[in-house]
This record gives sequence, C-alpha cells and structure tokens, in this order.
Amino acid sequence: MVLSTLAAMLLASSCGLADSSLVRVWTDVPEVALYAELFNQEQNRWRVEVVWKADLPREIMDAKDPPDLAIGARLHASVVRERFKPLNYLFGELALDRTAFYPALLAFGET
Repeated sequence: MVLSTLAAMLLASSCGLADSSLVRVWTDVPEVALYAELFNQEQNRWRVEVVWKADLPREIMDAKDPPDLAIGARLHASVVRERFKPLNYLFGELALDRTAFYPALLAFGET
C-alpha cells in the first residue's frame, strides 16, 4: 500500500519534473527512506532521492529550490501550503481517480 501510494505521488509530481527520472523528496519521517529504497529496487523508471530535514516546514519556507515532493508533519499550515503547487490538475488533466487518495490529505492540496 505504501509503495503504491509513493508511486501515485511520484506520478502526480512528474508533470513538473521536465523529463527527469530523479525525484527529490524532503522528509522528517525516517521511514520514508525505507519506502523510497524499496520503490527504487522495484522499478527502474524513477529514482527517489530522500533528504532528511529536521525542520521540514522551515526548510520549505526558506527553499530557493524546493523538492519535488515533501512528506512530513506540520505541513498543513497555510504559510507552508502556499509554497506548494495546487493538485487540482491531477483530476482533470491527468485523469487520476480521487478515491486513490486519502480525502483529508487531498483537501489540503486543492484550491
């Protein structure tokens, strides 16, 4: 389940990757590194690079070159959410199924 969720998130974020196969993930959740390693071993289309950020919200706020994906706690604050791209295009342009995402988390990414 976690690997499929990671795969869906990578697919969703791939639109802004400009044909790069490397996906940069910032996190404050140690387990994400394990999931990313499993994901990297299971397929060869994408490579996930995980970078630990002890204060993820602050790092995102200060970033000149933000990550492709952020996974962590305390990302729901409006000042942090303003730094993210809206996810609305995922369900129109990319035709992803809304039911594949947790509704409460998805609501944070919609405008």
